[in-house]
Amino acid sequence: MMNNTEALNLLFYLALKGESAYHPGYKWSVEYSRSLKAYFGGVGIDDYMRIFARRETEDLFQQRKEITAEVQSALGMMLEKPVSKVERSNWQKYVVVDSDEDGSKAREFEKEQLNKFGPKGLFPYTFERLRYWNIYDPNCFVVVDIKPFDNNKDKAKPYPVEITADQAIDFKYDQADLLYLACLQERDGLKRFTLYQPFQTVVLQQITDEERKAYPGALPRQDEMFPENVEDGALVNISNKYYKAIIPLPHKYDKTPAVRAGYIDNPMDDGRTKLSIFHPALPFAKKLLKTNSEADLVMSLLASPIPIRFADKCDERGCNGGTIAGTGETCGKCSGTGLKNRPTSAAEEITVAFPEDKDDLIVGLTEMFAYIHFPPEAAELLLQRLDWCLEKSYWFVYGTDLNTKSEVAQTARFHSVAEQSKNDALWPYSKHVSYACGYISKVIASFTFVPGGFGQPLIPSNLGFETSFNAFEELTAARQSGSSMETCAILQMKGLQLVLKDDPEALRRAKVEDMFNPFRGASEAQVMVMLNSSLIHEDQKIYYLNKVRIIDSLLAQNPMFYMLPYEKQKPLIDKEIQKIKIELGLDVPGLILGGDEKDTLGKIPLALQQLALARERANTAGDMELVRKLGDKMDELLEQI
Repeated sequence: MMNNTEALNLLFYLALKGESAYHPGYKWSVEYSRSLKAYFGGVGIDDYMRIFARRETEDLFQQRKEITAEVQSALGMMLEKPVSKVERSNWQKYVVVDSDEDGSKAREFEKEQLNKFGPKGLFPYTFERLRYWNIYDPNCFVVVDIKPFDNNKDKAKPYPVEITADQAIDFKYDQADLLYLACLQERDGLKRFTLYQPFQTVVLQQITDEERKAYPGALPRQDEMFPENVEDGALVNISNKYYKAIIPLPHKYDKTPAVRAGYIDNPMDDGRTKLSIFHPALPFAKKLLKTNSEADLVMSLLASPIPIRFADKCDERGCNGGTIAGTGETCGKCSGTGLKNRPTSAAEEITVAFPEDKDDLIVGLTEMFAYIHFPPEAAELLLQRLDWCLEKSYWFVYGTDLNTKSEVAQTARFHSVAEQSKNDALWPYSKHVSYACGYISKVIASFTFVPGGFGQPLIPSNLGFETSFNAFEELTAARQSGSSMETCAILQMKGLQLVLKDDPEALRRAKVEDMFNPFRGASEAQVMVMLNSSLIHEDQKIYYLNKVRIIDSLLAQNPMFYMLPYEKQKPLIDKEIQKIKIELGLDVPGLILGGDEKDTLGKIPLALQQLALARERANTAGDMELVRKLGDKMDELLEQI
């Protein structure tokens, strides 16, 4: 770690020398980001179109650029869809704090700090912004910073600062540890150099002439570095521009509070710079631009066939092949062509003198004027090449084909392989997002004095590219092949998760219903056999046939029923089963009484039946409070049994 003077003098050197002192990959990373935004976002695409030097003038080139409809952004959106699956997968939130037995500190840390980081909170921010930067600027850094605050009154409020490739002018790593990050930002024409490093951030802020006049005493000499033990507010002169040293309070985090957006090492500089996740598609994106431009040009030519006709000689006096005889001047009437001007509108007509002898008519009128049509084969070839560019872009990023109509009829095995290929392609990205989020959460915890505060999304290796149709197709195949009920149960739940992925409440209910389902994984035919079997316990049959009613009743009594552990859910479900058995007049264990007990408890079964009927009517009427009270009374009577 550098001391304050060393850090400020590094910024001084960068400000004095300019781009020549920036990190070795600076120019490349800036241009790389610019090209990514053009080829995958359509931004500034005109700058990347090239003139066909041998067969295209500058005017024709400009014309081609004007008629070219941009399709690069469509390519980018197509490639981005699978990446968005990462944030829509069934990831789990993991938040912990040191010495937190009941989880209350973790919940407070998440609510007060993590959820207030960025416009939507740490987790949505990390997913959304890292997706964007990994596509368009993988050499961007995300920095955690804090605004000035009164340490005696307020808590630090961390916020994200995104340092793009053109702003990240210098940095240094020691293996995976970022030793420092120097950046240049500009606002209202004033430059601001910032150096982020462990424990301390320093700033070199350019000031206005008015601010400079407010400083008393002698001003520093031209281009003279800071002396030792520089103090906050000290001035320095750099090329006749004055900069103020700003030394904020130490942030006390033992690492640089920044993380790089990208993760794919650039082999050209051994990983110093990073590549976009769309980098494998970049050559085909370039081909797409060229091919699309040519296709638009050809379509314009096809729509406007070239006319060709016979033309009479110019009838201007003295015109000889476009030149005036005697003077050598260019004929003003035909502009040097030596031919009559062609019609300029559909209202004009071409008149041809009829020969005195019909035998002198060499060609017919229809043969005097014709059109040259562009061959349609050229257009078809270009359209095929456009499709080829799209398909190859997708293949080289994800290792699988685009989802075309012909693939609908493919087998479950085909879709499984395609899904796995996408998962494999995006798994490194998923791990990086998880790591970056965890790193940022540690910085936030340090800035806000939350010991051991940590938050991270635990992203599954299966990102959910498979559809519910594919999952149930796989379930059908498993049943047909004689797979066990346990295997079929897993596949069945997999399909339900895909169907209900956008309805968490319904998914939680499905999981609870399935957990207590004695016939999990069985087909309808198998269920019917088991329902008529004497080997299946009566309670299991009752649950299966009444599970919707049972769960509805328990939710009416306790809306948090889904959140209870299994050992607390099971007795509650068993109670509901017993109540249904009483309603049906079935034998309930514990009701076979004798002696004096018969007088005391003999009326309880009838009372339970009456209470059950009353609760059913209250439930139908929507009176949940009465349903709860009647349920409590039934529980009391069951306890007596």
